[in-house]
Amino acid sequence: MFLNLVGIGMVSRVLDREPFGIYAFLSSLIFISGIISFGFGSKLQNKLVELQYLGQDMDSSIKQKEIFFATFYSMLTICLVVGFLFSLFTYNLDTGLFIKTSDASLMPIAKWLIALFILAQFVMQPFSLSANAMYAFDYIDLNNVLQLIMAVFNIVTIFSAASLGGGLITLSLISTFLPLISAMMMLFVFMYIQKWHFITISINRIMEIVSGFLKESALFWLLNISALCIHQTGVFMVSLVSDISVTGDFSFYQKAFYAMAMVHLSALMPLWPSFSHENEKGNFIGMAKMLKQTVFLTLLYFGTCIAVVALCGPILVKFWAGREVHVESVTIISLSLWALFYGWLNVFSVFLNGIGKIKVQTTTAAIVALILFPFSYYLGKKVGVAGIPLATAILLAPAVIILPMEVMTYLKKHMAYTGILSRPTPIISP
Repeated sequence: MFLNLVGIGMVSRVLDREPFGIYAFLSSLIFISGIISFGFGSKLQNKLVELQYLGQDMDSSIKQKEIFFATFYSMLTICLVVGFLFSLFTYNLDTGLFIKTSDASLMPIAKWLIALFILAQFVMQPFSLSANAMYAFDYIDLNNVLQLIMAVFNIVTIFSAASLGGGLITLSLISTFLPLISAMMMLFVFMYIQKWHFITISINRIMEIVSGFLKESALFWLLNISALCIHQTGVFMVSLVSDISVTGDFSFYQKAFYAMAMVHLSALMPLWPSFSHENEKGNFIGMAKMLKQTVFLTLLYFGTCIAVVALCGPILVKFWAGREVHVESVTIISLSLWALFYGWLNVFSVFLNGIGKIKVQTTTAAIVALILFPFSYYLGKKVGVAGIPLATAILLAPAVIILPMEVMTYLKKHMAYTGILSRPTPIISP
């Protein structure tokens, strides 16, 4: 995450405002990866873990290999076909719909770069399954080290290209294809560790495995795609209502607040299995205490971060970008509200995911995702750039109340729990 922010700062120092805006717009299209993941990665990870616990015999090993490659082959086929068609469709769209620039020479370049970026995102998805497999086989530390090495290599490559005078095309192609190459390398590293080779699987068997995945991964896919649409489309929406140079400036603050939220989410993730474990043991007092502490620390964290941005934001962003970045104060306030809501919701999402209750949050996230695009566009046109994050915050507001209520309802079934920050006490049976 932070290495990516460093890379953005490097690119900003090389490109002018409008070319940088196009570069920032390309990175905003990352939300497409959620649309085409189909939730297969999460389901594959769970299935491999399940087979791990069933035993280490030859039959389990063969099934693991078969399920992994059946998923990989099906996703590779779908992503190549759909990716090519979608890229072709995007190339034939009027680029002026989302790239508003005073330099007409940038338009054909942007058209090609957008089509190539989308195609690369599609092709990368099946190779990214190796990350899920590494987690399933408990290669977590190795996966993290490899991810760090790849990220450092990407930054070094971008820095080298920037130092040699690389322009928009060079830097965009590096950012487009290096992640794809990294994902491919990760797959072959995983296969080498497992001593696996590509295998032949009948189409009928692939269809059987994939159809099972589609049924079982639908909710996770819907939750994933909804979350990506809600939290990763800000720059894309700004490009629809403003000039591409404004889009580039907005992207700095949007990425800063998103990084703030991601650091918080990373800190929350270890609580997911903890809530699951305590729930299985029936230790609801322990769950309530963890929740209380997490809520307090979350409010303290976001309060501190938002205060720092309010006091030092322009100075820090100027140092990061290497130039003046023009974003209105009302936009920063809207982003602060969005980040606070996002962090608050993540606390209760992790709790609910830990106890296996995702229907309510999936439903609310799906509804928000469906309304978000037209509502953001409307507010963006009426209010300006600040309307984009404000629209997200407004639509998240009901969930800010609904998810805590669901958590409290669950805890009240097992203990005398009267509020998120109250002292939990067990129900005493007569």
